[in-house]
This record gives sequence, C-alpha cells and structure tokens, in this order.
Amino acid sequence: MDGKRYSERSIRRSIVLVDDEPLVSMVLKRLLTNYEVLTFAKGGDALSRLQEEVPAVVICDLTLPDMNGMQIYSWLREHRPSLCTRLIFITGGIWDSALEEQVYRTERPVLQKPFAWDQLLTAIEAVQEP
Repeated sequence: MDGKRYSERSIRRSIVLVDDEPLVSMVLKRLLTNYEVLTFAKGGDALSRLQEEVPAVVICDLTLPDMNGMQIYSWLREHRPSLCTRLIFITGGIWDSALEEQVYRTERPVLQKPFAWDQLLTAIEAVQEP
C-alpha cells in the first residue's frame, strides 16, 4: 500500500474537535473510539492543523477564546471548502441574534450542550462524505 492511500484512509477516520472546555474534549475523545480525535482548545491551533490535514469531520464550539465558530467556518470556506459540509457546531453558551442568523445560513448542524450521544452520532453520520 502506498503512502497516499494510507493517509487517505486515516483521514477518513479522524475528527478535529475544537472546544475550550477540557471536560467536553476529554469525554468526546473517549466516546468516539472509532475515530482518531484531535482536540484543540483554540481555533487558531485547529486552523494550523487543518492546513495540513483534511479530517472526516470537524466539530467546533461556537464560542472559543480566540475566535468564534463562524470565523472558523469562513476560514474553511476560503481554504478548505470541502470541509464546510463536514462541520458540526456545538454550543453551550448564549449567542446573539446576528451570530444565530449567520450560523443558520450555513445550514450546518448545531448541537446544544449538553447533547445526547445519539444526536452527535447522527450528526457525524450525516456530514461524512460517502
């Protein structure tokens, strides 16, 4: 098997999780055992990694210390457009109506914390490319 095929296969089984709550990241990483879960507490760190890799799914909190989920979506749209359809937003905070409208226009799934395990699995299955 050549290196390219190997890397494509591992990419299909990876998730980039961007959430600044360590407990959320730890729990999701432990539960998503069928995936290699790469966790990031800051959006900028995740974007640096996304310049190099194309994961199967990106799960992103809407409120991060250095940026919001919509800024990550905008970066993806410009630099990695194929990932826009594989993005799932998660949120536990209150967000303003302008951000809500922007998120709504992306047509990406939004899960409110705490969310049910089956909601997350359904969203992951829905956004993955066949």
